[in-house]
Amino acid sequence: MPPIKILLSILVCSIVIFYTSSLLASVKLIAEIGQPAADFPENYVYWKVDNPSIGASGHIAFAGAADTSVRATANNTSAVWAGFPGNLKAIIKENDSPSGFPEGISFDSVIGLNMVVTHSGHVAFNAQFKGNVSSVNDKGLLAFVNRQAHLVLRTGDQAPGFPEGVVIRNIQDFVFTDAGMLIQAEVAGINSLGWGIWFWDLSSLTPIQSPINGCNFTGINNLSINQSGEGVFSALLLNSSGSFCNPARSLFKWHDGTTKVILSEGAAVPGMANTIFTLGLYPLKATITDQSEIIFTAVLKDTVSSKTQSSVWVAQNDGKLDLLVLDGEILADDPTERLENPKIYPYLESTNRGLSILVASRETERRTALLLGEPRSTQPYTSLEEAGLSQLSTLALLGDPPPGLGDSWFFAILTNQVAINKTGQFAFSSLIANSSNLVESQQISIWRGKNSLDMELVANTGMTLFVNEQIRTLKEIGNINRASNAYKNGGSTVGGSITQFSDRGEIIFTGILSEGSRGIFLITDGEQEKRIFTLAEQLFPELFSPANPRNQNAEGYLYRYYADTNSYIGIRGGEVFVLGEQFGPGIQRINTIENTIKFLEDWTSTAGQ
Repeated sequence: MPPIKILLSILVCSIVIFYTSSLLASVKLIAEIGQPAADFPENYVYWKVDNPSIGASGHIAFAGAADTSVRATANNTSAVWAGFPGNLKAIIKENDSPSGFPEGISFDSVIGLNMVVTHSGHVAFNAQFKGNVSSVNDKGLLAFVNRQAHLVLRTGDQAPGFPEGVVIRNIQDFVFTDAGMLIQAEVAGINSLGWGIWFWDLSSLTPIQSPINGCNFTGINNLSINQSGEGVFSALLLNSSGSFCNPARSLFKWHDGTTKVILSEGAAVPGMANTIFTLGLYPLKATITDQSEIIFTAVLKDTVSSKTQSSVWVAQNDGKLDLLVLDGEILADDPTERLENPKIYPYLESTNRGLSILVASRETERRTALLLGEPRSTQPYTSLEEAGLSQLSTLALLGDPPPGLGDSWFFAILTNQVAINKTGQFAFSSLIANSSNLVESQQISIWRGKNSLDMELVANTGMTLFVNEQIRTLKEIGNINRASNAYKNGGSTVGGSITQFSDRGEIIFTGILSEGSRGIFLITDGEQEKRIFTLAEQLFPELFSPANPRNQNAEGYLYRYYADTNSYIGIRGGEVFVLGEQFGPGIQRINTIENTIKFLEDWTSTAGQ
């Protein structure tokens, strides 16, 4: 076999000393304050960047502002950028009045954190308006579908489906998929306040009606919608005199003009005598998947003893209820510990088949376990006293060593930041530390995987990036799952809420570089890097052994060190490098990532002939 340095194009680079750190994957800087602002005049830079979201297929969006310098304010212009990384467009700028806007009003800025990007790249968010407006009608819900702006709903306008004179007072929540949008708003008449919920089919609004004549929705929350346009929400039902209807509080499903009750307050728990569902003790969380399962939290109550216990269930499309987790269950990985979550499971994210990741408490500590799993096919308990062994697997426990980092490292804090996608991948953030130096070793880290055995550390504070021919250090990492309102977070690629985790495994987040500059960062799926490492190890074991050492980070390189052959493969700035005596002096450039993959795949085909 010809030497690899003859087969590949080699460029000798300046020597850089590799050193070990506890990381990693490929992280890219998408936008940074002071960097040229995409789709703005040449002399404009990002003045502010914030609130990034990602769609299931990798489209991103974020809000911010641009100006002629980071210290300038004279030309400060709010905007929303969207598109694939590297091809961003400003879909709306301050003072724009897109087609269909009322005369005399224009866009001012984004309101709140709930910016949703759909699978096809549609974008929606709440906006502040300026111009011919007052405090009554200066806010609205905007959607950009195929780059065309739609003013979906505006405060102060007549509430669709309500009597004349009842107007939109406050847009409280929305969820959005390619099938449409579910919207919740507070409405007001001359002497009354109320609630409304609507479905937007990408062109027109349809009011969603109560399934019981003479009863109206109030206390609406926990909106969710899937790719088929099936919507889920919880609400109370009141009659015209203000009294509760029967049922009072329920979990509802809407589709094609029909609203059905999925579960009501006081309904019997399957298989448990004298036990009922109570939906109003704590905020209910519900998500509908693209397979029409509904994952929801509920407090169970024994009507004889009055004992209560929190739980999570999956309502199947045929109406069957499957238990996911019940308080008091024993962790399979630690039979001395029982789950204890008196406030239900607010940090729960779910996907198809009811697969869920959740932050759970143990009896001896709070929020100390990350669990993953699917619901039970049969309900094993006949009472709240029988909670036994949980079927969920433990991803991480407070104090345990993270995978691949050695026994001196441990999970110091398991945050509430969890996410999951339709391929079954999960992501979570944590604080890790080394017992040999507790203070200086602390790092905020992001992990990704499909089970506890393949979890990989994909980003952490202290990692180095290679940006514009410079080595930069990531000093702070922001949330990977932010609250869309008081009742829910956005960490799943089903349900139509905000998410920072794509179905391709990409994660978008805000961060701060060591120079104090704020930016938006993207953790890539890592497939190209993995392909290079794997093919090189398979084709040239005499150069890169043993196979599959852990990924590491230094000087902006993502690299692997092969102890048996004392060699390195490093990837930085879209290019591939090698280091070792067998390649010549110093670090040797191979080629771009794309060309290197092509060479290795061609060599694989040739070797197989």
